[in-house]
Amino acid sequence: MTNEQLPLLFMVSGVSSLFIMPLVGRLSDRVDKFRIFTIAAILMGITSVLYTNLGVTPLLPVMGLNVVMMMGIMGRMVPSAALTSAIPALEDRGTFMSVNSSLQQIAGGVAAAMAGFIVTQPAKGAPLEHYSTLGYITLGISLLTIWLVMGVDRLVKQKPEAVATVEEAVILSEGY
Repeated sequence: MTNEQLPLLFMVSGVSSLFIMPLVGRLSDRVDKFRIFTIAAILMGITSVLYTNLGVTPLLPVMGLNVVMMMGIMGRMVPSAALTSAIPALEDRGTFMSVNSSLQQIAGGVAAAMAGFIVTQPAKGAPLEHYSTLGYITLGISLLTIWLVMGVDRLVKQKPEAVATVEEAVILSEGY
């Protein structure tokens, strides 16, 4: 990939997410959120391994694989956010989501730093070394997150049915 091709690759991936995210949101509401998360995490892990093991590849196949990988990445976000937001009580949800978002940003920074230690480039213009290692690490972490999110899913399913609206919460709290 050339530096001139990267903006086009990212634009195609970004535009595709405009279609993918609402679809994943609807699926998460209609189908089990954990199941959607699991499918997306496995898709993302497998495509990460494929992506990081590519040799010299024309732009169109790279775009296609990148869109599939983004489907996995974005497809994990919606159901995991829906699951985790069901954990705290309604009055604590804003604080919980703020802390959760901060932890996600920190984790992303730590992951990027660790990736920087793993991937090396011996000389300017030389191919990256150990890039494929990131794909395998991503797959492993994806499988770990499935196991962790399974615990969150069990927690959410053990809670009494969530109150659908703020009005219902007020009515219930006032004893009507």
